[in-house]
Amino acid sequence: MGILKSKKGFTLLEATIALALWAVLSVGIFLTWYHVSGASRAMRTHQSAFENARIAMDALIINIQMAQDIDLVNNQDGILRQVTLWGFDPIGNLHDYRFHFNPDLQRLEFPNLGNELASHIAELRITYIEGSRMNILIETDCYPAPITLEGSVDVRFKSVTVYP
Repeated sequence: MGILKSKKGFTLLEATIALALWAVLSVGIFLTWYHVSGASRAMRTHQSAFENARIAMDALIINIQMAQDIDLVNNQDGILRQVTLWGFDPIGNLHDYRFHFNPDLQRLEFPNLGNELASHIAELRITYIEGSRMNILIETDCYPAPITLEGSVDVRFKSVTVYP
């Protein structure tokens, strides 16, 4: 009579193949997670830069619409450095609202409130079109592609002063 051998366990070849398959699957799962999390981080950064630019645009538009007079101060390179808006608040008090643009730090500051209004702002351009219109361009330094927001606002200034 033949002796029946019971097979209990795996051979070395089977264990090696199983381990290799497990390693390939694990590396694939890790690489997928790594790329998805990197894309998610980039999207959050992009969204944050867009939010900053939108907040800056909204603040500028609202304050420009309320202003009676505006002073635009440029530096030697023609880069806008300061916007001073003169106007009345809702109860009739005259106020000046200053926005400082610091291209070296890439941020727009609102010193009247003592804080930073928006960061990651690479460029800010405000163009006065004779008559009653201003164009505003805000560009962020967002990677991989900068975000550009453009807006225009109807104005009713008594005076506009542009300092070179």
